[in-house]
Amino acid sequence: MDVLTIDHADGTRLQVSLRRSDPDPTDHSYVSPAQMTSDFAALGCIKRTGLLAPRPIFLDADGEIFGVAAMVMTFLPGRPVFKYAHPAAWTSAMAATLHQIHSVTPSTCDLASLRLRGRDWARNRIATLRTWAQTDALAARALDIADSRLDGISFLSPTLVHGDYWTGNTIGYRGKISGVVDWSGASVGERRVDVAGCRLDYVLAHGEPLADKFLGEYERLSEPMPEMWFFDLLQAIDPLLEYEHWIEGYQSAGMQINPADAEARLRMFATNAIEESLR
Repeated sequence: MDVLTIDHADGTRLQVSLRRSDPDPTDHSYVSPAQMTSDFAALGCIKRTGLLAPRPIFLDADGEIFGVAAMVMTFLPGRPVFKYAHPAAWTSAMAATLHQIHSVTPSTCDLASLRLRGRDWARNRIATLRTWAQTDALAARALDIADSRLDGISFLSPTLVHGDYWTGNTIGYRGKISGVVDWSGASVGERRVDVAGCRLDYVLAHGEPLADKFLGEYERLSEPMPEMWFFDLLQAIDPLLEYEHWIEGYQSAGMQINPADAEARLRMFATNAIEESLR
């Protein structure tokens, strides 16, 4: 991601964001032309909802201009806020923003171009994690429980799903959330995926009490989220297996997180979710 400043002949200045993919298909950040096209279309759909998100301006999916798949979007002022002067208030704002995202449904906006994130997605994710999870006993147990209970989980009515909703993808400006970025995982389906993902963010950075407060604030605005333990387990497996990589984003933002503390919090979170599944 880069910020471009465009100086017009009349003296006015415009700032835009440029997102370019990595040209190496083996790199973590590689994005195909098809994926970039889908992401651009998702932003176009999101634009019509009035959500706090970048607006799409120009698509260069084939890299004709930038050499790689790229898109230009409006620039949102601010930066991710990892340290809160008032954690409770900021957590409430995070919950309210996510609730606003989930208020967009197939009946209010054309989400047909977005990928589906429902029961089949969960089944495929479990299959993908199967071999990797065996390297850790707790992750393997979490995956076994999620797998054995999947068919009995009642999936909620579909909504717009961000796909990677956490502190690092929200922008704060003058004490308020000014936008949500990185919609590359945008989909339509199960909203509890976003709720659990943000809960993992709080667990890693602050601990489970603030994660529980986030859930409580979200439910207050929305409705009770039954069977959250299933989505908590599904979202916890990745960070359980590579928590040191997950906390790099916080450390690069200036937050000091002890890897041992992060691991302990994650393991307690997963253990609590397993216990909840057995009740």
